[in-house]
Amino acid sequence: MYWGMKPEIAGAVKRVPAGRILRPDRGGAGEERTAAGSQSGREARKRREEAVRQAADGIRMKGEPEPVLVRRILPSDGQLGSGIGDFDCVLVAGEIRVEAAELAGLGEIPCVYVDSAPDGGSEGSGLDGAAQAIVETVRREEIGLFECAAAIAALVERTGCTQEACAAMLGVSQSFVANKLRLLRLTAEERRLMLEGGLAERHGRALLRFPDPADRLPVLRAMIGREMNVASAEEYVESLLRADARAEARARRSASSGTRPADPADLKRLALRDTRRFAESIDRAVDVIRRSGIPVEMGRKDTPAGTVISILVPKSS
Repeated sequence: MYWGMKPEIAGAVKRVPAGRILRPDRGGAGEERTAAGSQSGREARKRREEAVRQAADGIRMKGEPEPVLVRRILPSDGQLGSGIGDFDCVLVAGEIRVEAAELAGLGEIPCVYVDSAPDGGSEGSGLDGAAQAIVETVRREEIGLFECAAAIAALVERTGCTQEACAAMLGVSQSFVANKLRLLRLTAEERRLMLEGGLAERHGRALLRFPDPADRLPVLRAMIGREMNVASAEEYVESLLRADARAEARARRSASSGTRPADPADLKRLALRDTRRFAESIDRAVDVIRRSGIPVEMGRKDTPAGTVISILVPKSS
């Protein structure tokens, strides 16, 4: 018996048509797909394709995959379960299982809604079926890097536990949990590029030393283009940060001493960085609202006076 049929978890399973599951970051096709770019990216793609084939063979033998984790899509009226567009829910973790099920010819996928109402939990663990499904999903080897991070975030959200308590549930260290959750600060584009380039978690952690996505993206592209291993990537990031620190120190000394004009290039770099950080904070807020299911629209328009940022929040029907 595989874990998806444990009584507590089985009671939380709902079957959803495969075509009704939205898979993030590829417009319904899944965030864990890699592209044949760098050598490491090609190797990652081969490993993934083999994992899907093996999982499909297992499904043909057992009849169905183990449940995947999904979250309801909330339309603007706030009602659960009514979906939006062609989709009822968005995939949190289990992309390989979904692709394997499709390869095996299944029309419906067993799903556990991580945002369903708690059922009180079992006497032994204190965790309800959905929370137990999250724990079991994180423990599985085939789960992707960002799927693991999203599943841990769902567990923290569902149980309201601290990172230390979450780590104890999963049988891992607190630093394991903290490092995975930090990866969710990367943008969808950055995650996609990391997967395509076959980069590791430590590449992502090195990138996050730059708080601004506008600073991270060229660094990420350099890591992929030069096929940097983890040590090379960390050294590269460190060298860039040292250069930034020197430029900032020069600009501030020049501005405060009054002995000579500040280097315009340094001042411009500092001003642009502060502006990008402000825009990033708006992007993060809009992203949080969208992930809650509210279809917020955001637009930018350049004018002679500056950039106009508009946000449209639909009225409830």
